[in-house]
Amino acid sequence: MQKIYAALFSDLSTRGRFDLAQALRDGAIRVNQIGSLGRLKIPLTLRDTWQWSTAVLCLRPLLEKVKRNYSSIRIVFEEC
Repeated sequence: MQKIYAALFSDLSTRGRFDLAQALRDGAIRVNQIGSLGRLKIPLTLRDTWQWSTAVLCLRPLLEKVKRNYSSIRIVFEEC
């Protein structure tokens, strides 16, 4: 499974021109807590793109951990 994630991550960076690691470091993609709810914020530019679909696959292990902490999590697209 790690090899699959690595291949997707690499493709996202090279072909998709989207650096997921940098977006996480910069806070362009982040999880915020609002009361008992989790909120995953994503740049509006990724909405309805294959890059976002690929990023979700790469983030899946992280999202599963977040889901344990927040029974309800919303995905919110916003301008950055």
